[in-house]
Amino acid sequence: MLPWSESELADALDLLRLPEDLAARLAEQAREQARESWAPWTVILQRKEADLVERAMSEARDRIGHNARKGQCMAHIAGTYLTAIGKAETVPETPQRGYNGDRDTPGERVPEGPEIG
Repeated sequence: MLPWSESELADALDLLRLPEDLAARLAEQAREQARESWAPWTVILQRKEADLVERAMSEARDRIGHNARKGQCMAHIAGTYLTAIGKAETVPETPQRGYNGDRDTPGERVPEGPEIG
């Protein structure tokens, strides 16, 4: 004889039952994490190229926020370029001024990430 009633055992088994769409949920979660993961880049530039890139990144930082990471600036520059030549798949996402700690407008600070180069 078991110390539990049949209904208590049925309730316990119900608690152990996994959702039918668990595999799909886990696959979607893995895809989302892959999209959000870091992609380290290392670039060696000639001085004139570096000056041009730094100037473009400074302009992008002024547009998207003072505390923007280098990666955010590069993504903004690339998205703006692709949009300008009509090759962008989507419009680049640009935070509103002040959203990430802009000098003129208080706002949230952009989380720090690994800084490459």
